[in-house]
Amino acid sequence: QICDMADRDSEDTLLMKVGVVQRSSIAIVALADQLASAQDSGSNDSLNGIKESDAYKALEQTIPSVADIDFSRFLRELETVNEEINEMDQILRA
Repeated sequence: QICDMADRDSEDTLLMKVGVVQRSSIAIVALADQLASAQDSGSNDSLNGIKESDAYKALEQTIPSVADIDFSRFLRELETVNEEINEMDQILRA
């Protein structure tokens, strides 16, 4: 009977961890969608509500270091990477 209780506890712990991972994964996708929309709009004003969004708050609960991310800088650097990827793609297609 003690083994059964230990098995249930470990199953509950595993289910809780899976729930956290699923919630974080969904938050990452939602936040990525919000950042893509902000990037498409071309305005930094679009970034103003990012840290108040449910996706950001959910992610911050499991990964507190997300608070250190400068999203404006991130999008600027991402634009540079996109240009490099497009250049490589053109070279490979030639």
